[in-house]
Amino acid sequence: MNPSMQRLRLSLKNFHLKPGAAFPIFCLLLASVIASVLLGIRGVCTGQSRHLSLIWNLFLAWTPLFFAVVLGHWFHHKRTRDWKFFACAFGWLIFFPNAPYIVTDLVHVSRFPGGLYWVDLVVSFLFALIGLAVGFLSLHLVHEMAARVWNRVAGWTFVLAATGLSGLGVYIGRFLRWNSWDIFLNPVNIATDLFTWFYYPKPFLLSALFAGFLLLAYLMFHAITHLNPIHPTGAKDNISSPS
Repeated sequence: MNPSMQRLRLSLKNFHLKPGAAFPIFCLLLASVIASVLLGIRGVCTGQSRHLSLIWNLFLAWTPLFFAVVLGHWFHHKRTRDWKFFACAFGWLIFFPNAPYIVTDLVHVSRFPGGLYWVDLVVSFLFALIGLAVGFLSLHLVHEMAARVWNRVAGWTFVLAATGLSGLGVYIGRFLRWNSWDIFLNPVNIATDLFTWFYYPKPFLLSALFAGFLLLAYLMFHAITHLNPIHPTGAKDNISSPS
């Protein structure tokens, strides 16, 4: 076998993934494929390319989860935090808004002659739901790491900061039309656009609205993920049968 392939197999074998994370990642991946297929079928049947950008936006929504999984591997296998770890953490932070951003794509669903309003609404909402779930799973993984490094209060403080910055990121993406990578390519222009905060309240209010939505939605996600596991009928059944 090629030495490079052997090294790849060894790295994958030693890759650490949080116990219990593989199944939700698989389900989200399956849901992403199904949603993309549904959108493709819609395009073939109608001969229209409307909403195909959802596939690209969903791909971007997966990037923070990729960074979170890599961070988790380094977190559990490396005793020291080098520049690669912090670069990956920064990558997660700037790409995290791409996950909730896909919710704003619902604005493109509209009624027009010959359109498929309800089909477009359901498919677009499916993409938005998957994007939120992928983003929240990545936030959950990083939240857990922050809580283990510091404490529970610091972990939730990190969540507040992340959702607040993400609310700003959604505003920058939807209204100012900048992308995550423009932080490196056009930092001065982004900063110039953000100066409008000092003149108009709308940017601040919209960013706060997005941040509040993300925080409340994540709280619900966090609560649901802490439910007891569902066991098959008869397994671990502690309820005594009536005599």
